[in-house]
Amino acid sequence: MITTEKLKIFDKYKGDIDAFARVGRETEKKVITDYEWQLIDNLKQDIELINKGLSSSDYNSKTISQIKSNTDKNAFDTLSKQIVGFNDFQKIGQLLRRVRAKIQDETDVLWTHFNDTKSFIEDLECDIKAIENFDKKTLEKIKINFLPTGTFQEISLSNNWGDEFLKIASDFDSIYDSLTDTKVDRSLLKKVLLYFSIAFLYLLTPFLIMAALGTMISLKYEVDHGYFVVETNKKLTDKQKQIEFTELEKKGKELQTQYYFLIASGILTFVTASGLIIKRNKILTKKSFS
Repeated sequence: MITTEKLKIFDKYKGDIDAFARVGRETEKKVITDYEWQLIDNLKQDIELINKGLSSSDYNSKTISQIKSNTDKNAFDTLSKQIVGFNDFQKIGQLLRRVRAKIQDETDVLWTHFNDTKSFIEDLECDIKAIENFDKKTLEKIKINFLPTGTFQEISLSNNWGDEFLKIASDFDSIYDSLTDTKVDRSLLKKVLLYFSIAFLYLLTPFLIMAALGTMISLKYEVDHGYFVVETNKKLTDKQKQIEFTELEKKGKELQTQYYFLIASGILTFVTASGLIIKRNKILTKKSFS
């Protein structure tokens, strides 16, 4: 059984089992087995596939079931929070349970395609289970049921809880919109901004280095050459030369400061861009859903 302690050990060594074998503490090695390490690694890869939109609804449901069957409650909460949109699906599941709570044996389902209340309850409970297992195909079915004149509204009107249905439907629409529109756009925007930032920083680096070299040239010709010109100028008095030397010294310090700033900025932009590339997967898959 995977626990939060085992997840922390896995994350501590960044999933590198060889590093864990080399430098892991003996107390840690007694906590987690190689099998559990591989299981966590597989589950995290499955989560990454889900977050990238590369998995089917059946695959999503299977992954959630595997996480549930191999973790305790706290570990399940930790892993499920890494799945983008999972919490929103749980909220939809809660809305469906509010609908289920309104259904009694005598509930009128005449204006729906169901033959009797029992078949509707069975269908609804199946949908609740699928939604809680992150089945995206079922989400679209639920959307249809919440539409005006859809199954849920017809049942609510026939059984005198239409006002409560409107509140539930409104909550569902808000969650559904965040899942299918806003959040997707935000994820795409994050990717665009990330790669634009990387490209901009890499392009900025050589400009900063060239500017630093230009500053060194100015230091040589404006200051060093300036000292020579003042020193060899026979028309200047010693006092005038001292004034000129003071100005040149001030100018030299300013150019040196500018040079060091530009060099440091160039190094920083290069290191930052490289860091963003290394961490890009973690940044892009970071949970953005509430």
